[in-house]
Formats: sequence, structure tokens, C-alpha cells
Amino acid sequence: MLDNFPYVTPLNSSDIFPENPDVFFETSFEPLRFEDVNINTFGGVTLGDKAGNFYGVRRKDMPNTCLGVHLDTYTHTPNTDFFHGIQDQLLEFFEPHQLGDVIVKDSVSYKGASTIREYQFPSITHVIHTDKHASSVMFRVIAWNCFNGSSKARIMYGSIDSFCTNGLVSGDYEANVGKRTSGFRLDGFLGRMTEGLQRFETDAQLIQGYAESKVRLTSVEQFFEGLGVTKQQSERLNEQFIREARQRGMNLWSVVSALTYDSSHRTINTTKHDHEGVTRIGDQRQVAKWLKSNAWSRLCEEAA
Repeated sequence: MLDNFPYVTPLNSSDIFPENPDVFFETSFEPLRFEDVNINTFGGVTLGDKAGNFYGVRRKDMPNTCLGVHLDTYTHTPNTDFFHGIQDQLLEFFEPHQLGDVIVKDSVSYKGASTIREYQFPSITHVIHTDKHASSVMFRVIAWNCFNGSSKARIMYGSIDSFCTNGLVSGDYEANVGKRTSGFRLDGFLGRMTEGLQRFETDAQLIQGYAESKVRLTSVEQFFEGLGVTKQQSERLNEQFIREARQRGMNLWSVVSALTYDSSHRTINTTKHDHEGVTRIGDQRQVAKWLKSNAWSRLCEEAA
């Protein structure tokens, strides 16, 4: 008899993740027509007089909007398939108590040519202590679908600082998506989540080490100057580091926080095109590269 065991209703994607119409719009993949585009070069593809050989990703709710131009070999994965597929996998991987308070943040750029959905997990955190301050870092998963050819569909994982919402990307891979007769597939996702959580645990220990490692202002200034950024950005990073150091102390964690604050919060001019989400993720991926650079290794060696 199983009467004494409580019945737990299985979670559905719609119970946890919001259905944002700005994200879940319908697209089609159909032959390109000159009268649709009215130009000979589109999306980096020179069409010449062979428009019939190319296909366009079109928004069904915006009939005159072409989101990208591709050859017929392109795998068109609509946002509905991509994000619902990821969310189904998240439901399979995580426990219900880990999903109950998930925070979802959406960013749509270039009329939908690029869509980013971020899943933050407040139940999966680590507290980072310095001699002046304590804050928590939270696990996050970022899914990025793109129709204009500027990027492959990608899945990233990393952390976000709960104190100032600075984002850090620690893992980044191309999503292996496709179609089977049974429908959408997302190969290797569950294995990547295991890897992502392990990396989050390792990164939290690394960040705690940064928080305990003292640095000199002159060394930090030289590090920023050696990143190959503009003088304006170098000065901006130095100013942000001083602000971070007042809160967190003169340590490597404050250097990381200055980088991630700049990538997550700097002012972006989007008067011509709405590209903030794409730009911020690009900036955060660049920070991840800087934290693997020789310049960062040297700064860590100098830290006490």
C-alpha cells in the first residue's frame, strides 16, 4: 500500500518559467525574395542576383522583418523549441526546491534576431568573505538563440554577485541543437550542467582566495592598462576598483568586481539598435578571457 506516501505533482515548464511573448514569438524559414529585403547585401551575405538560393528567418508577427539570411543548410531552431527544450532539461536536472525561486531575465536585441534568457538560482549560492564585507555569488545559466548569424546558439553558465548583480561567465559552449523525428534535441545539456555546477563550486573557492589576496593600487593600474582597452575604459576600471575596494578591501576580488561591474552596468548607447543584451554578454565573455590571461596570472603572483 502506498496510501501513506504523499503524491507530488510533477512540475511543468510553465509552472516555473514565465512565457514572455517578447521571447516566444514564431518564426519561419523560407526562400528569400528581393522584394522582402530590397538590398543586395544582407546580414554579411552578398546576394548578387541569386536571392533564390538564400533563405530568410522571418518573424510571423512582423511580416516585413527578416532576422537573418542563410543557405538552405542552416538549422532553424525557433525560440519556442530552443528555450522550452532547455527548460525541460532544467526541470529534469534540478530538484523542485532548487527551481521554486528561479529568477528569469530576458533580453531581446535587433528585433528578435538575438534572444538571451538567463536563469538565476538563489538556492545555489556561496558566501564570499573579505576582511571588510560579505556577499554571495549565485549560480546562473544563460541560453542564447541567434538568427542573424552573429553567433551560434550558445549555453553559458557562471555566477552573479547578489550584492551588485555583477555577472561572470565561467563556462561557454556551442549548443548542439537539431531535429529528430521525435522533435527538438539538445545534445549533452545535462552533462554540461553537471560540469557547470562543479565549476561553480571551484570558482567559489577561487573567488574566496581572491578575497583574501591583497593587491597594491599601482599593480592594479598596470593590469588595467595592459588589457589593451581604451584609456577611457582603463580610467573607468580604476575608478570602479577604488569604489569596490572601499566596500570589499584592497584585494583581487575587488579587481574582479571592477571588471564584472563594468561589463554588467556600463552605459551602452542603444539609440540606433537595441543591442544591450548581446553587448553585455559579449563584455562578460571578454572578462572571462582576461581572467585567463598572462596579465591576470602576473597580478595574482604579485598579490599577498
